[in-house]
Amino acid sequence: MSPVLLTGFVTFEGIDGSGKTTVSRLVMEKLRSRGHSVFLTKEPTTGWLGDVVRRGVEEDANAITEAFLFLADRSAHIPQIRSHLEKGDVVLCDRYADSTYAYQGARLAGVLPDPVRFLQNASREWLLSPDLTIFLRVSPELGMERIK
Repeated sequence: MSPVLLTGFVTFEGIDGSGKTTVSRLVMEKLRSRGHSVFLTKEPTTGWLGDVVRRGVEEDANAITEAFLFLADRSAHIPQIRSHLEKGDVVLCDRYADSTYAYQGARLAGVLPDPVRFLQNASREWLLSPDLTIFLRVSPELGMERIK
């Protein structure tokens, strides 16, 4: 009996230091060892838009600008994710839309009346929903200790 090959889009979410990168890499290694084709990616991406996002965060861009930078990076990222899914790959993504809703939603609180709905509506027509989201929960204290 041959193993069942998986496909799908899996995201890993959680605060900084929760283990998203470590767990996503371990899952990738395990799936590959079982014969699955896996594409591991992250947000912000490693492309030029991801660089702009990181620069905007570092330079403390205003909340609306920062939110649109994250959305722009994702809009460029989704075709790459779709391409891998169409080839039958399992796509593992370290952070995705839920992180934007949490972090940029918090930054937009007080700026917009319903920031999460704003972010959801801004990407509703083109957002690719994950098949599974794995949320890694740790205390903020442990997360901070891990990233030191």
